[in-house]
Amino acid sequence: MKAGWMRVLAALLVLIGASATVQADTVYLQADFDDKEIDVPIGTGGAAVGEPVNVGSQITAIVRSEPFPTPSLEIADNHESTAGTARFEFLGSEEVSSGMLYMAADLWFAAHENFAIFIREQGSSACSFASIYFSDGGGVDVGDAGGHHGLVGLYEIGRIVPLMLVYDLDLGTYDFWFDGELLLADEPHDVTTCSGIGTFLFGCLHDPGFEGRMYVDNIHVADFPPPARTACCRHGMCTLLLESECAFTGGFFHPEWDSCDPNPCPSDFSNGYVGCSTSDSAVPFGLETYATGTPIDLLPEGNYPYDATMKPDAMEVWIPGASGDGVVVIDRATSSVSHRIPVADYVISVAFSADQSLGFVSSRNERTITRINTTTYGIEGVLPLNYEIGNMALDPISGRVYAVEWYGDWLIEIAPDGSTDLRYLDLGASLWQLVVSPDGQFVYVTDRGTDQVRVIHRGSLTQVHAVNVGDDPWGIDITDDGGKLVVTCEDSHDVYIITVGSWDVAHIPLGDADPRDVDILDRSGYAFVTGGDEGATDYVYVIDIANEAVHDYFPAGGGNPNVIAVQPQMAPGSSGALETQWVSADRLQLASWPNPFEAGVQIRYQLPQEASVDLAVFDATGRRLATLLSGVQNAGDYRATWNGRDAGSRSVGHGLYFIRLNAGEDVSSVKAVRLR
Repeated sequence: MKAGWMRVLAALLVLIGASATVQADTVYLQADFDDKEIDVPIGTGGAAVGEPVNVGSQITAIVRSEPFPTPSLEIADNHESTAGTARFEFLGSEEVSSGMLYMAADLWFAAHENFAIFIREQGSSACSFASIYFSDGGGVDVGDAGGHHGLVGLYEIGRIVPLMLVYDLDLGTYDFWFDGELLLADEPHDVTTCSGIGTFLFGCLHDPGFEGRMYVDNIHVADFPPPARTACCRHGMCTLLLESECAFTGGFFHPEWDSCDPNPCPSDFSNGYVGCSTSDSAVPFGLETYATGTPIDLLPEGNYPYDATMKPDAMEVWIPGASGDGVVVIDRATSSVSHRIPVADYVISVAFSADQSLGFVSSRNERTITRINTTTYGIEGVLPLNYEIGNMALDPISGRVYAVEWYGDWLIEIAPDGSTDLRYLDLGASLWQLVVSPDGQFVYVTDRGTDQVRVIHRGSLTQVHAVNVGDDPWGIDITDDGGKLVVTCEDSHDVYIITVGSWDVAHIPLGDADPRDVDILDRSGYAFVTGGDEGATDYVYVIDIANEAVHDYFPAGGGNPNVIAVQPQMAPGSSGALETQWVSADRLQLASWPNPFEAGVQIRYQLPQEASVDLAVFDATGRRLATLLSGVQNAGDYRATWNGRDAGSRSVGHGLYFIRLNAGEDVSSVKAVRLR
């Protein structure tokens, strides 16, 4: 997510908030790079001017205006076999050997690569008070003079990730805080031969294929905690920043902050959008009230809207215009056009990459998929293909993109970065729309020629089943638990609900409607279906999936409603943790999806051994809201769900929540942010 993924670090706020009255004593190192020249290598003037004393020849260390809201230091590898660091030494070559020492920095990882941070004595790397390694698999490993502790956590890309180490040098121990979680507590560093800590190093490990970047800002070393943070919000997406940074306007990370408010994420995102191809408009409507707002003019780029895709961060809806040859980007918070992007001849569909850094746009006439940078909104590249390209969908586990040939036979697999085509399957007669199951196991494709939904095993790219539906199946979507498919059939004027596995089919007639696109809002259990051209008044139909019936319908507010968006596209940044292999079988592990969530949360956890288990949900103040499980369980891999309600069955509001797993003496927790 380009917006930094809304992490309000409650535990860190408590720690530094409690010490807000502590009198500042000694600052050993402070570097925020705000006074440095942009796009120029950092100097080596030392702590007095907020610079390192040395930058290894194996790396580059350049001040950049992005991705942080204020200037930061970009560290990149430039050597195939040797590690390198930027070494920050303390003021006056000081070494701290007693009392409390707080060492903090804000990090931003552009990719999962091999990065490192070292805590050392002054001027040397002989004594390791801590070594923190970030692997290209997404793991965080910690070691020190006493040995290697192994994997202690995971790190995410594309957002601010705070890090802090708190040393009690009299006791010889340290705490390691990362992304708001205490990953190591009272850990002996076992350094006995050095006088004290004197350097803070940031760098890259040797890796021949290294292409990533690590950005560093707000480096703080002192015998008092770092400055207090506050939750800065833009359009409901919040992150923890210094108060001074909340006022930042213009730039890469957050164009504008709505507020600096300890009570995060005030926006509720209660609107969906229906694209109408006769009126060439996108009409906002309430997801609960169904009241429509002022139509948004899509012309010229959005002429004849053919798709509507909500970004996984919920901030934008992208609508391609087949006749307009471009994409219109709608800011969801203001329901206004933020960008108009000319793309290619006869664009059809939009899908977002795993990390949301790219929007993929298909072109029928040019037989291409265009890659658009979601930050700059500029075109980064074009992938030519052998067929006229229609609709696309992202696999939320592997990050690969799947596309179908427009009214054709072929299913096409695209690399996660959109740079190349990988595999082809000669599948049907007249393929149209597709969706990938949340666990990444299957691709479901509507075939308008055979009136079927084709079930494709994604790993082998082979068809394993086909389900007969009505005449001319157009749209398809899947519930977030992967249990139900909703399929719209234009010429037979009906909707089908398919139960995955048993393949039972429920039939819901829609009268004179020409149902086309469908998007499921999982929090409500409803599927929203565009009715097409019905005459004087065109409608959107609301389908109750559980009861397999029409719940309601309302005027679309425009002519010929063709496409609809009510829920963010799934992306592996949130869902992949549930289905990928655990990093180890001998440690407690916990993951949840989706995040952010609207209706409920799926939870996966692994117990390395039999234990007394307590799985519960807490709010940001530490108050227990709901107990999901309490009892003894054997070692193994388990699933659970949280329906977004407290112990009294009351639906919780938007904001930050913690899912915590206690298993014997081990504890693990994950954060979940609710959008409402």
